[in-house]
Amino acid sequence: MTNTVAGSTQVSFVDGQAGELLYRGYSIKELAKYSSFDEVSYLLLCGKLPSQDELYDWKTLLAATRKLEPESERLLWNIKLFHEPATPMDVLRTALSDLALRQMNIDNTSQLSLIAHGITLISQHPTLVAAYHRIHRNQPPVGPLPEIGHAANFLWMLTGTVPSDEEVRALDIALILHADHGYNASTFTARVCASTGSDIFSCICAAIGALKGPRHGGANVNVFRMLQEIRDPKKVEGYFSSQLEQNPKWRIPGFGHRIYKTKDPRAQILKPLAKEICHQKRLPWFDIALEVEKQALTLFRKRGKEDLQCNVDFYSAPLFGALGIDPDFFPCMFALARTPGLVAQCMEEYENGRIIRPLNVYTGSPLRSYVQLKDR
Repeated sequence: MTNTVAGSTQVSFVDGQAGELLYRGYSIKELAKYSSFDEVSYLLLCGKLPSQDELYDWKTLLAATRKLEPESERLLWNIKLFHEPATPMDVLRTALSDLALRQMNIDNTSQLSLIAHGITLISQHPTLVAAYHRIHRNQPPVGPLPEIGHAANFLWMLTGTVPSDEEVRALDIALILHADHGYNASTFTARVCASTGSDIFSCICAAIGALKGPRHGGANVNVFRMLQEIRDPKKVEGYFSSQLEQNPKWRIPGFGHRIYKTKDPRAQILKPLAKEICHQKRLPWFDIALEVEKQALTLFRKRGKEDLQCNVDFYSAPLFGALGIDPDFFPCMFALARTPGLVAQCMEEYENGRIIRPLNVYTGSPLRSYVQLKDR
């Protein structure tokens, strides 16, 4: 279905030629500069920027549903004890299904009900991810603080220490940048599920299944593994030579995009944030990434591929790593940031009220006569 128009949306617009991303008509660049993830989540679900009172009420509702439920904590510990090989995305999907069992009117797809369930999903995703991140390290979960915002609470629940203003703002912007992105694979998966009339929790679980794939939500994991293997900016050239010698078709992770034919606007915003946090913590990840980008672009120019640029995964990797997030949890960061966009997209699909059922081209055998078993 490459380049096939599969539907319409008012939630976000990706202009691949101009390198522009809009949420409800607002430039991602302005939202990253002036807004917050709390405000952007309201914008995506409700279709407009909130007033001061509306934003206060929205934050209050998010805070009221952010606490880790005892049933969820028991489940996460049991997974740690009995299902250790499970990936964090497997755990998130399972924990979300478990959470859905305790929701009222889960099959109600009215706009009001969907917003209420959306608030639960937006607030609980970071809580579940932070809790399992700690449980995975044999540490007890840390409860949220009602007086701080979405991004700050995630970092607090992750580490148990109050994050710096710079860390909070960096994560807040990163979450904004990942909040929606048109009809990507996971969003389309969620919309297909919504078109059947299934509940919103099932739709988000379906999206998480798509996001788990290494070609989609797991791309920044490969970027960070590369940075860890290189270890030093001076070793980038040798690393490239080694990889290309082993596999001449080796693809540098974090470069290229199916839609953007120019620079990914999200990567441009993330780049200085990754630099600030990595340098603040005296970590090498940004400096290595910068040298990788420099040499990769030189290589692409030699191959006549000047349009290949780094994407959102490239600089989100050193940023998430510097914030203390385990690389295996990077896809979960994608999922918790994308939640408001997924809910908003599903709300549109419920309104459409028609199942998505594309046609396909059959490439199998022509009509054949059945042969009885005794004659085969």
